[in-house]
Amino acid sequence: MRRLTPTTYFDRYKLSVAQRAFLVPYFGITGILDPTQGDRIAGLGDVTSMPVLHRLKRDLVSCEKGRKLLADKPLLTSNTLNRDHLQSLPQNSLGYGYFKYMDEHGFSTDERNIVRFAEDEDLAYILVRYRQVHDFWHVLSDLPPTVLGEVALKCVEYQVTGLPVALMSGVFGQLRLPPNELRFFYEAYVPWIRKFDPARYHEESGYQRNPSIVDGAQQWLRDGPNSFQLIRHLLNVLTPPLSVLDRFAGPLTRPVAPNRFAIDLLTYRYEDNLTTDVDRVREELKFPVAPKF
Repeated sequence: MRRLTPTTYFDRYKLSVAQRAFLVPYFGITGILDPTQGDRIAGLGDVTSMPVLHRLKRDLVSCEKGRKLLADKPLLTSNTLNRDHLQSLPQNSLGYGYFKYMDEHGFSTDERNIVRFAEDEDLAYILVRYRQVHDFWHVLSDLPPTVLGEVALKCVEYQVTGLPVALMSGVFGQLRLPPNELRFFYEAYVPWIRKFDPARYHEESGYQRNPSIVDGAQQWLRDGPNSFQLIRHLLNVLTPPLSVLDRFAGPLTRPVAPNRFAIDLLTYRYEDNLTTDVDRVREELKFPVAPKF
């Protein structure tokens, strides 16, 4: 898949129903079983996210900072996040934390893929923004880009955004965890993931979603790995099937009021707050550090 450039994030390709039906399992098999496969996860996100992206767009246009984000459409690239500048920042700053994370793991800001299968530029940009701030969320959570770390962060992303690709990666990625990591996930990470519930973040928003994936996953852990509880729960979350038409998907994905948690995490100008103390950013965004494995 093509990479982002400082000016290009969307290369529209209209999919037929048959093509979309083929691409979901094509991207999903490798991407879900290995959430560190960025290309496959990106493709899966492209073909499964449209109904939820419509809801996120409604949330963003409901407030001034969301409208400004969609008007400006800032991209995080090596031009806006200069490596030498980041390295020179104080070690407790958000920018230096981002530099250290990217440098230690050999990542590049320019590695993100363009969006190909969105319906318009705004929806494509929201998906790009979600992908680009993912690395900053690694910094805030202090989670490594291991399978365990990616599974935990994908569960957080589902809690915040409701994107199907995050749900599927967070659930099926657990199949690749060894027993000791799986147990740590439920004993330590699940309580941490619960802190990211949008309703908890802003109770008066009235934001609600189907039962959390961690509820079904805990039941699955009690029943044993050979049970079908997890699959049943996943089907319950996604049933009835969502139409590609937003007017059918809307009642299932639209919150009573805008999801303030998603708005704040997506619109926060990470690139303009590189010198800010990372703990201050965590406090402002209510983004606690994950437990250490």
